[in-house]
Amino acid sequence: MKTINDKITEFNEFLNKEEDCINRKYNEVKSVYQSEFEKWTVKKGEADSKLKEVIKLLPEFHDRNSQEIGTLYQEVTQQKARLEPLKSKQDGISKKIQDLRQKRLNLIEDYKSSLDEKNITIAKGRL
Repeated sequence: MKTINDKITEFNEFLNKEEDCINRKYNEVKSVYQSEFEKWTVKKGEADSKLKEVIKLLPEFHDRNSQEIGTLYQEVTQQKARLEPLKSKQDGISKKIQDLRQKRLNLIEDYKSSLDEKNITIAKGRL
């Protein structure tokens, strides 16, 4: 039979193996995270520099700080939200106009057909 010391030693070995496994997994995850974070940092830097270039090209924004630009962005976003119902209304009106145009074309076609039938009837009456 195993002695208590053997069981404790065996259990400690098991714990050490599990700890090693956990540490390996942790290091793998940490490595992937650091790699992805570095990629993100590079992409963010590129995006920030492009944004700064665009802002420099816009004369209204050139002399403004980030707080003012943020405020302007919020105002533009709010204006856009206020215009959404108008856009929806415009789309509805455009649809009605298109329907009316189609109806007009159909009426013109019906009128032409009626004239053709009338002319055919008149022509038959003369024969």
